[in-house]
Amino acid sequence: MAPDESRYPGETPSDDLLAKFGRWSKDMEAHQSQWVDEAKECYDLVAGAQWPEDARVEMMANQKVPVTFNRIGPVIDAVRGAQITGRQEVAYVPRQVGNSAVNEVLTNGAKYIRDRCDAEQEESDSASDMFICGLGCLETRMDYEIDPDGEVRKDRVDPLEMSWDPSARKPNLTDARYLRRRKPYSREEFEQIFPGYSPDGENDNGMKRPTIVDPATRYTHGTGDDQDDLDLVWVNEWQWYEREPFYRVQHPDTGQIAEVHPDHYEQVAAQAKAHGVELGGVRQVRRVYYRAFEACDEIMHVEKIAVGLFTYTFMTGKRDRNKGLWYGLVRPMKDPQLFANKFFSQMLHILNSNAKGGLMMEQDAAVDQRQFEESYAQADAITWMKSGAISGAKFAEKKAPQYPEGQDRLMQMCIQSIRDTTGVNQEILGQAERDQPGVLEAHRKQAAYGILSPFFDSIHLECKVGGRLLLRFIQVFVPASTLVRIEGNDGTSQYVPLALKDDTIKFDVIVDDAPSAPNQKQATWQMILSLLPILQQADLEPAMWAEIVRYSPFPDSFSQKLIQMLMQKQQSMGQPSPDDQANLALKMAKAKNDDASANHHNAQATLLTADAAHKTLSDPQGQADDKSALDHAQLELDKAKTGALLAKTVSDIVRDHRPEPTSTP
Repeated sequence: MAPDESRYPGETPSDDLLAKFGRWSKDMEAHQSQWVDEAKECYDLVAGAQWPEDARVEMMANQKVPVTFNRIGPVIDAVRGAQITGRQEVAYVPRQVGNSAVNEVLTNGAKYIRDRCDAEQEESDSASDMFICGLGCLETRMDYEIDPDGEVRKDRVDPLEMSWDPSARKPNLTDARYLRRRKPYSREEFEQIFPGYSPDGENDNGMKRPTIVDPATRYTHGTGDDQDDLDLVWVNEWQWYEREPFYRVQHPDTGQIAEVHPDHYEQVAAQAKAHGVELGGVRQVRRVYYRAFEACDEIMHVEKIAVGLFTYTFMTGKRDRNKGLWYGLVRPMKDPQLFANKFFSQMLHILNSNAKGGLMMEQDAAVDQRQFEESYAQADAITWMKSGAISGAKFAEKKAPQYPEGQDRLMQMCIQSIRDTTGVNQEILGQAERDQPGVLEAHRKQAAYGILSPFFDSIHLECKVGGRLLLRFIQVFVPASTLVRIEGNDGTSQYVPLALKDDTIKFDVIVDDAPSAPNQKQATWQMILSLLPILQQADLEPAMWAEIVRYSPFPDSFSQKLIQMLMQKQQSMGQPSPDDQANLALKMAKAKNDDASANHHNAQATLLTADAAHKTLSDPQGQADDKSALDHAQLELDKAKTGALLAKTVSDIVRDHRPEPTSTP
């Protein structure tokens, strides 16, 4: 893969790019290093590693038990489950007349491609990252390793591998100017992907040997393993856009709009002026997206991004305005979870380090110490004491320890605060033990989802941005001969070629709840059941009932069979055949032709009457009235002629396209 020589010719621009990447890296590390540490801690909390290493070692040294009851994990699982059961799908609606057929093929094609690459599961995994650390990332790319023709892939990306423009403030980082992905490769994999570059010492390309990175830096980069860094090569993938000017000119003969590079515009304008044409152009600026791969202070590849967009899309949680960063649900749950663990460990330490019963006594209190120890705990034995030992209080019971006042209530408050700080109530977790109506429980769940709506709104936005990106991949990379599966109204499926290579076709991306989502199916089916008495009285056709079955919670195999039965019933209800439809259209066209002929004769008669009246009348006023009547008659005659011609044309078209009669087996 050679660099784009039109934008970065020679070696000098590579030096400029390296300097630019260095400035960007410095800005990003200064801005996001604290977020990386917090994100790593959030993943530890969800995984149950909720004690810092130094605190855990200190507690073990003091004979304390670092107890962990992970209450953060179920909260994240509950919210992620809500996203899975309420998944969304993308549909393309054309913004140009005549693209309705393309709309159906493209929407089903995108659905087919997403199903092939397991996009829904990757999106749910990325949404889980957003719930935890505040940022989820997805990459849309072409993969040619399995299919030589290439297939579109959508993969989840570890958010700790990503860095972004520190000035980005909009949700999902839609206003970012540049991105970086720092990904580790093994040396063998690196040499296969980037042939000619070797990480082992100096080579033909002058690449330097990678330096050893200390564990703290490796932790910052999100690897978390103990592998020697010399076995890994860190490759930085940069994506950015530059604003490049161009001129839009209109062709003087055809009127078509053409784009001219600024370096060529003066020459084109001079040539046009030499032929007597004044060429008018409008100077505009557009974004051109680039991608570069850099490792060991060497740029290995530079290219334009063919789809004209960033290939990485993001989901962002809540915005920390002062820091310009994003955080998820774990940050507010961190302190309640840690304090709950500490309170419980402290109470357990008090129990372990204090007496749980027993006696304190002087040596001369008992007659026989061994007999005293054996008989003291026996209810039917006599324990002998020396004279004056009891009255002299030479022994006393050990007192049980007393908890600090209110410590148990503080622990309960911390446990409750884990849910209160996020808005995830017991109804979402399925832990509400009180007896309450189902309607009330559903309303409380809906109220909790309203609190979490900023997260789900980011998922909705990523679906739209990712839908536009997938459309560009289909237009640029997917071959026109690619077959996609389209489900018909009769429940059957067929494969048709995608055949979409016109870059001028524009679509609006519509995001809706996926019909396959369990929650959406159940909610829709409940509404249908409530309307069932009205629908039964409406005498609906079988085709409409087949459409209702699509939203039922029945298994897909049963739904498809039921739809096919309903469509067969629709066809057997006496629907007109194609021959009957053609005959009916031909009769209607003939009737229109006869009406037009009658109107034509009436108009001719009106014209003759008006002409005769014009010749007999001689006064000016009468002549003016007759002239007006004559003009009106002429207009009616023209309309009649036009109607007759149109009716004849329709009749000819119907007759020419009438299907040949078919024999019935």
